[in-house]
Amino acid sequence: MINPLVKRNHGLMTAGLAQLVYGLGEVGDSLYLLLLQIRLLPNLYPAWEFSEIDNLMRTRPAVLIPIFAFFAIGRLLAAGGVLHNRLWGFWLSLFLSAATVFCAVFFLPLGGIDLLACLFIVSALLIGRFGREPILPTQKG
Repeated sequence: MINPLVKRNHGLMTAGLAQLVYGLGEVGDSLYLLLLQIRLLPNLYPAWEFSEIDNLMRTRPAVLIPIFAFFAIGRLLAAGGVLHNRLWGFWLSLFLSAATVFCAVFFLPLGGIDLLACLFIVSALLIGRFGREPILPTQKG
């Protein structure tokens, strides 16, 4: 169940659900890489910017499964943490977004979509966490 406080906070609710959808997409990518490895499906990914990664995707896509699975599991855990109003979920989401920004440049052109998704999630997290707080504290007296 989603925490009632998170249900009332549109920023956290949006961030948690977006992280959940993103994590499920990463699970699908991980499974797709497995199906590519055993040659059940054709490779529909575009050519990657880095020739090493492009070569791996054409010859041994299973090598990339641990990277995709790391992000898939991490995003699903982070989504659960955010939707259950846990601070560790907030920080895990920020960590995974930072790691994605670092890794996305190696997976261009599709990495650009990851960058946009992370920007959306981080914005929603920050709005949900700090949205109603004033920039400067009010002074008493």
